[in-house]
Amino acid sequence: MADNVAADQFAVIRIEGMHCHKCEQKIQQALKSHAGVHEVEVDFARGELRLRGRPVELTPIEFKLLDSFIRARGRILSRDQLITAAWGHDTFASARIVDNHIANLRRKIGDDPAEPRYLRNVRGLGYRFDG
Repeated sequence: MADNVAADQFAVIRIEGMHCHKCEQKIQQALKSHAGVHEVEVDFARGELRLRGRPVELTPIEFKLLDSFIRARGRILSRDQLITAAWGHDTFASARIVDNHIANLRRKIGDDPAEPRYLRNVRGLGYRFDG
């Protein structure tokens, strides 16, 4: 879905004959501000998540975690990295609180904890987003 948004914007720019450096920058921004994974779509600029086209309410922490996962797609993020991304450097958040927020996030995006498709636990290392 995100690719379609950027592609549609690109097509409109081409049709209107406005292809220029600024237009290319707008296209790149559109690609960075949207992400789609199967039936999950995220609009980073608006802070919105949609599951199968329906809006899903996320807490600010859950959204920050999801943002970190999507931007690091396929790479392992340690709990410490996730704490820094979601709560900041000067925090007393524990690794367990990360696990709790990830459990909530999994539930909200329809990811089965027993057989996760998106948020996978990599034992002893952290979590990886496979979307």
